[in-house]
Amino acid sequence: YPSDSGEYASDNRPAYYKRRAVEDLLSGIGCIYQDGFFTRDFSLKRGETDEGLSIIYATYDEPVMSVQDNLCPFWYASSFNSVHDVVSYVKRSYRTLKKASSDFDKVCNGHTLGKAFDHLSVYAFHSWLINTFLVRKKDGSAWYTVWEGNCYFTSTVDVEYSQSPFYLQFWPELLKLQLIQWCDYIQVPDPSSTLKGVFLSHDTGQFLTCKHQYYPHHMEVEENCNFLLMAFSYWKKTNDQSLCTKIEPILVKMMDYLVSTDLKQTGIPATGCSNTIDDASPAIQYGNQQIYLGIKTYCAMFAGCKMIEKVKDEYTSFMRRALHTITTKGWMGDHFAVNCDRDAEGLTDPWTGQALKGTLEGWDAYHIFSTNGLVLLDMVGEQTDIPYQMLCMDLISSNAKTITEYGCRHTSYQSSAHHIMQEGLAGSSATVGWLSMNMLRDAAALFRNVDVTHQLQNYWDWICTVNATDIHLFFETFSGNNLCFYPRGLAIFALYAADMQKRQQN
Repeated sequence: YPSDSGEYASDNRPAYYKRRAVEDLLSGIGCIYQDGFFTRDFSLKRGETDEGLSIIYATYDEPVMSVQDNLCPFWYASSFNSVHDVVSYVKRSYRTLKKASSDFDKVCNGHTLGKAFDHLSVYAFHSWLINTFLVRKKDGSAWYTVWEGNCYFTSTVDVEYSQSPFYLQFWPELLKLQLIQWCDYIQVPDPSSTLKGVFLSHDTGQFLTCKHQYYPHHMEVEENCNFLLMAFSYWKKTNDQSLCTKIEPILVKMMDYLVSTDLKQTGIPATGCSNTIDDASPAIQYGNQQIYLGIKTYCAMFAGCKMIEKVKDEYTSFMRRALHTITTKGWMGDHFAVNCDRDAEGLTDPWTGQALKGTLEGWDAYHIFSTNGLVLLDMVGEQTDIPYQMLCMDLISSNAKTITEYGCRHTSYQSSAHHIMQEGLAGSSATVGWLSMNMLRDAAALFRNVDVTHQLQNYWDWICTVNATDIHLFFETFSGNNLCFYPRGLAIFALYAADMQKRQQN
């Protein structure tokens, strides 16, 4: 269980252990178990094949996930009294279950993206699946949460944003559950500040405890934008008006917060800018007036205005300012800058608490995040007023300037400074990149007829390389950091959606 002071804090408590009952059972379908082996007689004529052995593995666990201090049993537990019941169910339903699995495979394989996509999507799916928990609360309702891989945060908002392309296409109910759950993890700004409204926590807990945020610092603008974009895309995909009605008051307060971060009247957030890219250079990770967050905030406000009943004048004014700044101060001729404010004065490193001074190095670099906030809008057929040609040119230029052996790194900027590794810091490599961010960028590109899908093979090469000597499953980061057993690879299904749209248009 985590320290109440956050993942990286020490409150001098020893690790908490408790033994829980686990029961496992192996059984065969049409075969027998003898002397440690499953066997079945068969006879084949020339040219015939056999489907092999079918083995059932069933397991039962006592409740392990705590939600608001209550241990909650797994959702499936109410359907079976024992692992023997599970085995009986599988034997009765074997053909149906096998067909359902085959049908799902056929749907996932319905693309023109090549073998690398097949490998990555399968690997990403199973890496996500092992991190999932669907449990039953005391009132009988469902609670769904996902571990953030080896970080073990639960329902990390920015991670789930990257995974939402999968939810939207295959299982939107899971996204709805989290959208409702996150509403219990709302925070308010410091009353002494000029900030208004509310912002969303980074996560709902850690390890086996869903109670409150455990990540060391907030990502106020990032998570509000993620929530607004996920809620909108869910609504557009499902036409579920009930969710919009339920969460509209929170949507309005989140939008109020975003507008209030425009301290310099540019339409680009100038506070609360620490973001999900927590192993990047200061400019891209927590610099104020980031173009990445500026575009994402513009997209989130665009989405929010379509969901709420009354659009405030200050929302539309904010969006006009944002669009002007993005396309003028934010445009470097062939790419969007990292920041439109090159001054580091007033910035504080959220990890160390140290103040920054001088010029923010890398403020004008190439980076791969400009289109991150557009992908979910693309998936539901929405277009903003951000110039199409600028976006395409940025996608092409930034890809060329950041490409490495295994994918594109965050930014073209490389610091000449040497860093001493510090406990708790996510990473300090100058060339680190994330596969999921590459995938979302690739999807945004394909939606705009910029095809870089040949780079999928690079990502698969990385997965094969890093798993060659040990088991890491989906290893999100390359050239630095250590995000493994990660669920975020589901971002690849944004490419699936882009490919589907492209085929339908043709």
